[in-house]
Amino acid sequence: VVALGPPRPGVVSEPLEGQQEALSWFTAEYPVLLGAVPLAVSRGLDRYACHLALVLGTFGNLRGHWADWADAQQAALPAAYRLDDLGWPARLHRELGYAYTCLERFADSQTHFTLALDLHGALDDAVGMARTLRGMCLMSERQGRLREALEYARRSRDLLLESADQAGKAYAFNSVGWYHALVGDYHEALDNCRQAIILLCEVGDRLGEATTWDSLGFAHHHLGQYREAIDCYRRALDTFQELGDRYYEADTLHHIGDSYHAVGDRAAAHRALRRAVHLFEALERPEAAEVRAKLGRGAGRGVPPGTDPRRAVTTRRAGV
Repeated sequence: VVALGPPRPGVVSEPLEGQQEALSWFTAEYPVLLGAVPLAVSRGLDRYACHLALVLGTFGNLRGHWADWADAQQAALPAAYRLDDLGWPARLHRELGYAYTCLERFADSQTHFTLALDLHGALDDAVGMARTLRGMCLMSERQGRLREALEYARRSRDLLLESADQAGKAYAFNSVGWYHALVGDYHEALDNCRQAIILLCEVGDRLGEATTWDSLGFAHHHLGQYREAIDCYRRALDTFQELGDRYYEADTLHHIGDSYHAVGDRAAAHRALRRAVHLFEALERPEAAEVRAKLGRGAGRGVPPGTDPRRAVTTRRAGV
């Protein structure tokens, strides 16, 4: 969450009614806002540049504009270092780590996550360190290093056990659960993700809830509990669609297609996978080819219990 101060004299804010109106406004103004970051840096408006870069990162992540996400943080980085607060460069380095991971520029993501971890450590900021470690989970997962990702997730969770950051703690529990699922420990996955759901309901973090319902669906699917998986995926899908999170809408459609196929509902599986392909193609994501291949084989074969789950790896939001 970016906490903004009062507007400058002469500036009048325009309230937006709800998520959809906010997304529509941001979509319309997006090119202008991207250009405003380097302009603010050049004018010495350092705090404005950093605030704007972070907000652009949130929108870019939702819409799958990962190159823009990275560009905005990189443009604001000099301004962050001019501010008398190491928390700013720490957060921008962390955001760059996430963005470069999504772009599969792993050497760059490792560099920025390491810088973020060092800066948060210098500030004795356990919450910032935990969020950085969750980013490093994602980086390791994308490279197929699942045990390493699980270890990062555990470190993130352990840092927050005594913290008042309930949402962060919930994301950490979900991360631990997700990586347990990816290494085949499905009951451990369910235990951790259920704890995450309880915390997320308490704080009203709907994006986190959707992410965790998807993780629960994945674990149920691999235990052969396909109806339970479909129920979890439906809950996740409704929220991702409402929040405008295109990548995770596609990701969950891919998962629910596998579960529909496992219960013999080939028509529902075909519909879900076809929608997933459309979204992945719009985002120019390589996952489109995998889902398209499933459609070519007859509406998806799913991932039966006991199969190596790494063949179905997707990433869970970590709460940047």
